[in-house]
Amino acid sequence: MNRLRNIWVFAVVAVVLSLTFLSCSKKGTGEDDGNAPYMILDLRVKATTDSTVTLMWTATGDDKDVGTATRYDIRYYHNWLNWATWDSATQVTGEPAPHPAGQTDTMAVRGLMKDSTYYFTLMALDEANNSSGISNCASATCFTDVVVTFPDSNLETVIRTLISKPTGDIHRSDLMGLVLLDGNNKSIVSLSGVEYCTNLIEIFMSDNSVSDLGPIASLIKLRQIQFYNDSISDIAPLAGLVNLERIILGSNSISNISSLSGITNLHILHLSENNISDLSPLVTNSGLAAKDTVYLAGNPLSPQAINTDIPALEGRGVTVLH
Repeated sequence: MNRLRNIWVFAVVAVVLSLTFLSCSKKGTGEDDGNAPYMILDLRVKATTDSTVTLMWTATGDDKDVGTATRYDIRYYHNWLNWATWDSATQVTGEPAPHPAGQTDTMAVRGLMKDSTYYFTLMALDEANNSSGISNCASATCFTDVVVTFPDSNLETVIRTLISKPTGDIHRSDLMGLVLLDGNNKSIVSLSGVEYCTNLIEIFMSDNSVSDLGPIASLIKLRQIQFYNDSISDIAPLAGLVNLERIILGSNSISNISSLSGITNLHILHLSENNISDLSPLVTNSGLAAKDTVYLAGNPLSPQAINTDIPALEGRGVTVLH
């Protein structure tokens, strides 16, 4: 009897040990334990160059915030990253192996384009590909930080006020957060230096003596510019600013408006009190349509402009005031 009982106990122990062994071996081969890593919430930018962004974050675990995750999936995109844009984003290669939960992980994403803004996010995954979900989104612009000078002292004063830096060198990094440049009636002559304000969306520079728009030619994020009553005759630098929606250039010395033909997002175009006779570039501009307004009073418009071009614009629903 004792011999039979011993055999039964031995058999039970053997089964338990076998199940335990199988359970452990399954986990090691990717068996789903039902526990995903926690979401990473502190993704941030540690450093940038003109082609590299170094990211930093705190590792979560294999099971929530315990242990070590198996791998990372890091991606970047040209717009804000979330689940809707995740599949369209670029997946980086060479992601680091995760550290144990609570430790810091970093990665340098290389091969990026100078003066471009990128948005980054990542997720941690365990051995069964359980995902943490995407992390918070961190953004960075690739650039080399340099000292920026503004030869026009009046413009420099405006810039220093806007960035809250009354003294000391102005670095490009100081200008990255500047989206509105309000310099109306400040006796400004030169815009030199503004080309480094690459995130500008609006510029107000009316009632100054600005003549050269060259420094804003590369500011492709601009949506609105106002240079009313300045000294402008050449608007060729505007040709590449295709995102402009409002252009206020009244009371200048402009005659050639051919550079406006490709700015198809325009809604308000103020060109009153200039030297414009030819309006054919506006007719060529396919974006000018219903609910858009063009101001042309005080210009020496040609018979072609008055009798053909303006009726053509009005026929498309454009309001033309002349």
